[in-house]
Formats: sequence, structure tokens, C-alpha cells
Amino acid sequence: MEKFLLLVISAVILTFFTQYSYAATLSLSSSGGSYKVGQTFDVRVNVSPGEDNIDTVRAKLSFSQQQLEIEKFSLDSSYTFPTGSNGYDNNSGTLSYGAGVPGGTGKSGTFGIVTFKVKAPGEAKVTINPDSLVLSGGENKMAGSGQTVSYILVAPQQQPPPADKNTPKNGNELQSNKNETVAVSEDAGQPEEATTTPLNSIASNSDKEDLKVAILGSEESKYDDKVQIIHWSLRKKIIFFAAVGIALLAAIAAIMYFYGGYWRRFKIWPL
Repeated sequence: MEKFLLLVISAVILTFFTQYSYAATLSLSSSGGSYKVGQTFDVRVNVSPGEDNIDTVRAKLSFSQQQLEIEKFSLDSSYTFPTGSNGYDNNSGTLSYGAGVPGGTGKSGTFGIVTFKVKAPGEAKVTINPDSLVLSGGENKMAGSGQTVSYILVAPQQQPPPADKNTPKNGNELQSNKNETVAVSEDAGQPEEATTTPLNSIASNSDKEDLKVAILGSEESKYDDKVQIIHWSLRKKIIFFAAVGIALLAAIAAIMYFYGGYWRRFKIWPL
């Protein structure tokens, strides 16, 4: 009798493990587990057919709608025949999507990708509901309960405000701009009337004298350059007119020589 009971228990255990070790499953996977508010991230819905050749999958998900919202669901290209009643509801935090594979498939792979956007910080959960379907010839091959994945959602770090250019450097001075230095009273309460001192009044007398000499030297240099330009222009004009005068004198001398020789030859020279 004891041997008979042992055989029955062994058969039941073997049947149980054989059934669930080769059953079809749906699972979730993503690249990380922590995201910031405003970020988007993808959750991959994977299907494993087990020992069967599956032809239709319907994934039903639930998620924390207070922290997450679905932006889109992208069906894998191998599932070319979407079924009816597909969609998602961000108010209730649910998604239901089904599609078929022509001729069926026995390979594990991606069924689809859910793109979530983080709405608020906290812990969010995404769950494959146990009423999801993995069909083979109309028979549901998915066994066991659904999978749940948790994500940590955090608020984005706030950037510190930019430093104020008018922040006092040492408690005695407040630099308002590049040309003025404003003295600030250290007494408590309302600050006393501020006095403004131009920076050019702080410069030493020697610096001012050097600046004046440099300016005068620059003006004299410009004046000398103008005088040289005028002199050179006059020289060119004088040279030009001298050359023209010499050319005219040469032309007159040539004419007189020619006509003087002609008149002497025919004895009609007037002199």
C-alpha cells in the first residue's frame, strides 16, 4: 500500500512539473529600474511558447496610473494580424493588446514594446495579468500567475539659481558694473545711502599725465603724417610742371632750328 501511494504521489508531481516547465509564458524586461519624472522608458513584453507552436497572443497589463502613463504600444513586426479590442487606458492603468502569427511560431521573442512616461515620483508597478492568453489552436497554453516588475521613480534634481552678479564679494563692496564701485553699509536694518565713486577718479595723477602725453603724441604724429602727405603732393606737382615746361622749350627750339635752317638755305631768312 505504501508503494502504491508513493507511485501516485510521484506521478502527480511529475505531471505537475512537466506541465508547467513547458508551458507558454509572458514576461517583462527593461533597461533599468530607476527613472526621473518627465523621462520615458520602454518595457518589453516577451513571449515564450514553451513546447507548443503558438499562433495568437493577448497581453493584458496593469500599471500604477498615478506615477505612469502609456505613450504608445509598438507591436512586433512578426505579429501581422492584430485582433479586436486593442488599446490602453491611462485613467484606469490598463492595457490589452492581441495579435496573431500566420502559421504559428515556436520561437521565443518580443510581442511588443510599451513606452511609459513618468508622471510623479514614487514606486510604480507594471504587472502581466493572469488572464493574458497565449493560444495554440485555440487552447490557452499560458500557465501560472502574471509577472510584476517594480520601478523607482524620482523627482528631477533642481539646478541651483545662477549666481547674482551683484552679490557682495567681501561684505564691504558691491560691484554693480564695470565702471562703478558702490560702498554698502554694514549696519543692521536698512542700508544707508550708498555713495557712488567713478573708477576714473581712483586713478593716480601720474597715470593721468601719462595718458595725456600719449594722446598728445598721437595727435602730433597724425599732424606730421598729414604735413608729409601735403609736401609730397606739392613735389609731384612741381616735378610735373617742370617736365611740361622743359618739353615745351624743347619743342620750340626744335621748331626754330628747323625753320631757321630752311630760311637760310633759300635765303629768305629775315635776319
